[in-house]
Amino acid sequence: MLHEWLVRDDGAAAPELTGVEDLRPWGCVVGDLERCFGAMRHHPGEVPSRWRVEFATSDGESYVALFVWGLLQQVVSVG
Repeated sequence: MLHEWLVRDDGAAAPELTGVEDLRPWGCVVGDLERCFGAMRHHPGEVPSRWRVEFATSDGESYVALFVWGLLQQVVSVG
């Protein structure tokens, strides 16, 4: 096992994400953000169940998304 993440099954309905305002805690997995925002920088958290992802929107705003077990917990603007 590489990561202790929950993921969406192939063919499962994913949330409709068009921007950061659509990101809801417990509603998104890491793969959902990758499909919406493209290039990301992944960083392991303090323990295997935690994960951080840095990403930017098309207008250049930078964010960090925090995950537990692969489920979104929080999105923080970093400028």
